[in-house]
Amino acid sequence: MKKFTAFMIIEMFIFILGGCKSATSQSINTKISSSTDAASIYSFPEPTIQVQVTHFLNDTETEFIIGSDIYDPKDTSVSPILNWFYELELKACEKPDNITENEYYDFVVDGKFGGFRYEIQDEQAFIIVRKQWYEVKNPSTPPVE
Repeated sequence: MKKFTAFMIIEMFIFILGGCKSATSQSINTKISSSTDAASIYSFPEPTIQVQVTHFLNDTETEFIIGSDIYDPKDTSVSPILNWFYELELKACEKPDNITENEYYDFVVDGKFGGFRYEIQDEQAFIIVRKQWYEVKNPSTPPVE
């Protein structure tokens, strides 16, 4: 009887651990493979007054400031950036192994830390928000010029 009870406890323990592992694996796979809405990873403040963009390409930095220093409800100059970002189709992913940093855009919104980066790696593009990487399924050049 003691052997049977011990056997049942061991089986239950294995079953529980196996179930936990499967749930964890499914959660990780879902996180990496599912599409993500851009609005769910970064929300521009309302109203967004100004966006500072630093474009880095071939060891050259170019800075763009889009929008005004003060709120003007008629100023829609930041709208193309917001529309561009919210139309991106993203997929959560791991950081790629071979990062070259040939070209990227850093976005700082309303002068606050915590914007995002749009990074171009050969034929792929990525959005990085709070150290989380997202592959861009429909890459396009940010409308900053």
